[in-house]
Amino acid sequence: YMGTVLIGLLRQSTMVVSTIFPRLFVLLCLSHLLFVYCDQAVEVTIDAEGSTHTVKPVSSEPAKPTDTKPKKKISQFCEDVLFNYDKKVYVLKDALAALNKYPRNPYSLHTKAKVLEKEAEKQRSNALLEQSIDANKAANEVLQEHPASSGPSLELHRTILSDLSRQLDFLGRRSQSVVFASALTELPGSDQQQLDAYNTLGLRYLDTGKNADSESAYLKALSIDPNNAYAQAHIGMAYKFQFKYPEAAKYLQLGVDKEPSAQTPNFYYQLGESYERSGRRDEALRVYGEAVTKGFFFSTLQRSTYNARSKLTGRPWWSIDQTPHKEQVDNLIANWEKIRDEVKPLLDDQMYFKQLFNDENEGLTEKGQWREVNLWIHGRKQKRACATLPFSCGLLEPFSDATQNRMGQVKFSIMHPGTHVWAHCGPTNARLRMHIGLIVPEKTFLRVGDEIRSWKEGEYFIFDDSFEHEVWHNGTSPRMILIVDFWHPELPLTERKTLAM
Repeated sequence: YMGTVLIGLLRQSTMVVSTIFPRLFVLLCLSHLLFVYCDQAVEVTIDAEGSTHTVKPVSSEPAKPTDTKPKKKISQFCEDVLFNYDKKVYVLKDALAALNKYPRNPYSLHTKAKVLEKEAEKQRSNALLEQSIDANKAANEVLQEHPASSGPSLELHRTILSDLSRQLDFLGRRSQSVVFASALTELPGSDQQQLDAYNTLGLRYLDTGKNADSESAYLKALSIDPNNAYAQAHIGMAYKFQFKYPEAAKYLQLGVDKEPSAQTPNFYYQLGESYERSGRRDEALRVYGEAVTKGFFFSTLQRSTYNARSKLTGRPWWSIDQTPHKEQVDNLIANWEKIRDEVKPLLDDQMYFKQLFNDENEGLTEKGQWREVNLWIHGRKQKRACATLPFSCGLLEPFSDATQNRMGQVKFSIMHPGTHVWAHCGPTNARLRMHIGLIVPEKTFLRVGDEIRSWKEGEYFIFDDSFEHEVWHNGTSPRMILIVDFWHPELPLTERKTLAM
């Protein structure tokens, strides 16, 4: 009541009171508000300095109970969906329905990709894997629109790029795989994360045959950690495939000494060859001996890396009587001159020669020129070549152990004078190889194991090319032979259906 009276008086002398008693004036006004608006409760706040005053009406209605249950984060929601899928609470349809409620959320999209990939593995379905890739790509696009420099979103982006690179590599889309592996190296991260990213990129480049790019990626990895054994082992591979044999030997040796993933037949094979081609035969034999001890090779001379599960007889040279193919071989030999005469004109026709005959591309030639034309590759008929050489292909077609051999080739081989083919081993012990001499000049030699032989026109020999072999052409004119790979006679039919290059 007194507040109301005082306010009435102050209305008549506002200027005086507000000037002499400013704070009293304010307090009295506030008291007036309390009484005038007595049907409302108010909150009054004064800041720490007492200069700011806030009056906020508070509803007289009873307060609604507060929901103390916190909202579930989208990341936790996605983890729950994945957990329910793994525990078979959700089938695929249920999991996707739940995740599709958040169609533009990267966590939801990535979880969708993981569920689809798991289902693809169960069903052995590339179609489902494609859907997983699409979901990961969508998540990547969202994160590119809103890039993060740290925190969970950045780590999610790192995982998505890594998954995309891996999935595309699995499907054989290696160029696309490189794109995402390269993007991974551009994300900010720790030294370890950058090291891992460059190691991944280097491997993807190796898979695509871009060996110089692979070398560059691994050099960046080694600039972060010069002693990283994974990078050392794999840059050794990149050097080997660029024919930098001393560098390859150095780094491959460091890799097989320290890196668990380099304990494979292929790493020992490439290391031994690098020593061999650097003129260090003794070191090569040491490496091959270690590999035999570890069970990677059958012997220091038989060093194939992709072998049959069944135990097969291994010998460098074979006779026709040790195979079931005497009838097919006799038919080829009876027609060897016709085969030669069909191919020979192509040697003089530069247009056909360049179109059909390709350079040997496995890095086996130390010097000279070695060219080939394939009639069958891993059981697939080469239609263009067979259209050009119909007589030869017609004779060979019934030889199903050769033409349907998914581990071998049927081809004509042309070698020019002055050529030397490095000592090497074929990839598998699941096949045998036959050479038929068509045009054979003097001073041409083949070594298999410890024995050297020469070709003769109209004759053949059979050998196991998983044993070390080497070729010299010291003559003065081209040598031409027909090469026919066929299944090892002891290889079971069941394995012939599952083995493939």
